[in-house]
Amino acid sequence: MQNETRDDLALTVPEVARTLRVSVSAVLDLLRRGELPFARVGRSILIPTQAVGVFLEARTRRVPPLDRPLRDDDPAVRARSSVRAPADQGDGHGEED
Repeated sequence: MQNETRDDLALTVPEVARTLRVSVSAVLDLLRRGELPFARVGRSILIPTQAVGVFLEARTRRVPPLDRPLRDDDPAVRARSSVRAPADQGDGHGEED
């Protein structure tokens, strides 16, 4: 090995949770389902650092670039702008005018 430390090779469950910004139980679920490989060393569970990167890369959604700039009259822009929060109509629990 080329002067690699344990930190370079593997992460603990809490370290993976912090890296992915999820809970420890979410990481344990990924391990149980076989979505992340791991090794047991004594009582420790170690996840290869490279496996975390592969896991994240496989789940990264890529949006293809548009072949043209969007204009205000573009249907995609109109569809997005038409989804707005309803005007304040009260909560139905207050006094009526």
